[in-house]
Amino acid sequence: MRISLLALTLVCVTTACSPPPVLTPAEEALVRRCLELGYKQESAPECEQVTKPMEKSFLAKHPDFYETLLADRKKLVEDQIAKDVRQRDELNVCLDEREGGSENPASCGKFMAHEIRRGLEDRRRTRCATSTLDRKPDAAERCRGLSEQEIAEEVQMEERRRERRR
Repeated sequence: MRISLLALTLVCVTTACSPPPVLTPAEEALVRRCLELGYKQESAPECEQVTKPMEKSFLAKHPDFYETLLADRKKLVEDQIAKDVRQRDELNVCLDEREGGSENPASCGKFMAHEIRRGLEDRRRTRCATSTLDRKPDAAERCRGLSEQEIAEEVQMEERRRERRR
């Protein structure tokens, strides 16, 4: 027992074995920020002063740090996706009304003119590609005004969409 205690003391002295540092609130905030940046594979100049013992001390105090970070990131992504889906659905309602003949529908109020125009053009190109692939008689009508390259690109994209749906 004496030898192992002596050996432990000798190892601690030679390897600078010490308890993890006690972090001040400012240091803790810095370590948190640097760990978050590291998680996103980013860095900042002030993170150079953060040492491994400081990180270990922080993680010992906050063992659920990475789980919380992951959960927060997942919620942020899910919220953004939900927002994007809502906006796409609202734009589709606007486009449906515009195609239905309504000149200035209320559903289009929050969209810029170029967003509406681009949405209508996208729908037109998709219909052209669908008609072309399905060899429908109205394909030439639906594709009128589009260049051969535009038609070929859209047909190729529609083929990919169909393959993914299978």
